[in-house]
Amino acid sequence: MNLHIDIVKAETIRLLDGVKRFIFCAHFWKSRAEVLPDVPTMTELGYPNVDVLGWYDLDAPSGTLVDIISTISKAAAKAVSDAEIVKHLREQDVVVIGSTPAAYRTFFDNDLSKWKRVAEEANISVE
Repeated sequence: MNLHIDIVKAETIRLLDGVKRFIFCAHFWKSRAEVLPDVPTMTELGYPNVDVLGWYDLDAPSGTLVDIISTISKAAAKAVSDAEIVKHLREQDVVVIGSTPAAYRTFFDNDLSKWKRVAEEANISVE
């Protein structure tokens, strides 16, 4: 069976797992993937505005007590500073960026604003 895919944006590790033949053309984040060091970024290929970052986070319901958020934040920070956990995550092409709840809120708001603008400019709406 011949399968031709023009473009795919997925977690790198998912593509590496079980794929027999795949040509990796570019990495969409601002830096190269550790698991694919020879694959250039979109910026290196002349597309400086392409910076797509998939991310994971910990969220809590609105109104959660600050003490609870602080406890969870400290536990998460401790976990992502553990050398074995960082090694395991890097092997999955996960870049560890621990931060504070306030810094994460700023990051989230900026990312949401960016993708809202992209959707509006492309006339994409939720049905």
